[in-house]
Amino acid sequence: IKNTQVPEQQKAEAKEKQLALLATLEQKKSESETFAEVRNAAQWEPEEVCWFFHSTIGLSDYTDGIVEQNINGSILLYDTSPEMLSRDIGVKRIHINQIMREVHTLKQHAFGYDADDEVLEWQYVPDTYATEKYAAYEDEIETLKTEIESHQDRFAQLEQQHSTLGEEKQTVILEKEACLKQIEELQQNVADLQQQQQQELEQAAQSKIESLQSEIVTLTQTVADNLASYDAEKQTTAEEHAQVVEEKESNIAELTQKIEDLDATFADATLKIEEYEDKEQRARELEEAKDNSYQAELRRTAENDATFGVPKRAHKWSIQEVSYWLFTIKIPDYVDSFKEKLVDGSILLSDLSTEQLRTELQ
Repeated sequence: IKNTQVPEQQKAEAKEKQLALLATLEQKKSESETFAEVRNAAQWEPEEVCWFFHSTIGLSDYTDGIVEQNINGSILLYDTSPEMLSRDIGVKRIHINQIMREVHTLKQHAFGYDADDEVLEWQYVPDTYATEKYAAYEDEIETLKTEIESHQDRFAQLEQQHSTLGEEKQTVILEKEACLKQIEELQQNVADLQQQQQQELEQAAQSKIESLQSEIVTLTQTVADNLASYDAEKQTTAEEHAQVVEEKESNIAELTQKIEDLDATFADATLKIEEYEDKEQRARELEEAKDNSYQAELRRTAENDATFGVPKRAHKWSIQEVSYWLFTIKIPDYVDSFKEKLVDGSILLSDLSTEQLRTELQ
């Protein structure tokens, strides 16, 4: 690259002239929708070519050369070559390949065979939170649920036993009714014998009656014993059932209190975490607001734009994204040099050589 340094006054005049040209181009673009229209690229005037270099390529420094050499749309599309750009317009070698690519893209759009639409690549950075403490609470709750299910199973077994005793009671009642019916039959037999027998059979009949009465007493005692046994067993079962119910209700109350305590602890922990995160966020925002450096400006841009400085789209990086990358790899001393040379992602990946890094971008 030639040494193009000029006295400061001439440099300021050239810059003022360039700004005036750009202001004129901005006015023409706002006043006419057909100004610098891509489909009419072959018929562009030099001013429209200057607008292309300014708005599309971002290299406004070469507009003076375009105007001086009267470069129109036809020359731009059909005669542009690296030699012409370097010799006639004064393009630096670091920008030649970039301009050639943009001219090639312009040809595609002007002649109606656009490349496939590009798709923005988004990067999602999920928030992460600590959950180990909450997992312990969940394990304890599951253990308590298991104990509740065990007590419910025990309660169901006792209910089944109670149902079985009820069936046994019904069986005893049926046996009692059968015995009573048998007693009635026996009593009827006794009455029949008393009617049929005469005096001579009185002693034998009396003996038979006594025997039957003894059986009646035995059967009555058996029924009484069975009823007493059933009542005692029923009382025992009822007491066990009441004790189990009472224990279950007590356990449920304890478990409910533990769950409430765990919920309160969980709510307190969540509140503390949120307060800490808010405090940290406010501290970061306060610290960030105090920092007005170029690096801080780029960092804030990256935080607000998920696609800013993403490596997957490095070939599309702007000059600011290249500067942000230099800060992230800890070589900030080269930021001003890269920014002054208008190095964007396309130049960074395709056009820089080792020699240029040593000489031009020191």
